[in-house]
Amino acid sequence: MARIKCPSCGAINQDVTEKDACWQCSAALGAAGITAKPTAAAPPPRSAAEMRQAELPSMMREQARDYVKQPQRPALSAMLAIVLLILLIGILAVWYVMHR
Repeated sequence: MARIKCPSCGAINQDVTEKDACWQCSAALGAAGITAKPTAAAPPPRSAAEMRQAELPSMMREQARDYVKQPQRPALSAMLAIVLLILLIGILAVWYVMHR
């Protein structure tokens, strides 16, 4: 629908006809001229699959950016295994020196 400027107060009234009243001052819009062409109809809503497909590249860029920014740390289990291995080697070395 068209947008009409109120001749009394100058407010822009959207989606009205010349028979309607102004939303701000309640004056008749009949004497006002149309200030804009009718707006185009909104595009049909996209399906959830289309929305996910459209968002996927941006999500992938964000994940790639986060992957590059954060230094990768070894997993806790890997660090625990290394510590236990070093501890076992130390115990075996002490045992070997004592029983020699």
